Amino acid sequence: STDSRIGLLSVECFLYVAQESQTIAQLAQKTGADAASVNKAIYPFIPKLDKEGYIIQPRIGLLKRKKINNQRSRHIMLSKLGVKLLELSTCDE
Repeated sequence: STDSRIGLLSVECFLYVAQESQTIAQLAQKTGADAASVNKAIYPFIPKLDKEGYIIQPRIGLLKRKKINNQRSRHIMLSKLGVKLLELSTCDE
């Protein structure tokens, strides 16, 4: 998207998830954005299913969704690539 607010919201959501897994509702509360905007912001980073049921991998898969303890909402957490990216950024210090 060319809308810079979406890009900044994506980064903000990623940083919150980097601290600990979050639900969409928690991310919406922390960012002050509505849940639909949060979903749109993290959409480029999460694998999804198409209409036929095939997995569409994101270009940069930094996040993943995981259902925890039969809860209705899913937690957004770092993928292996997201963890690796953060580890690399802390090695430079």
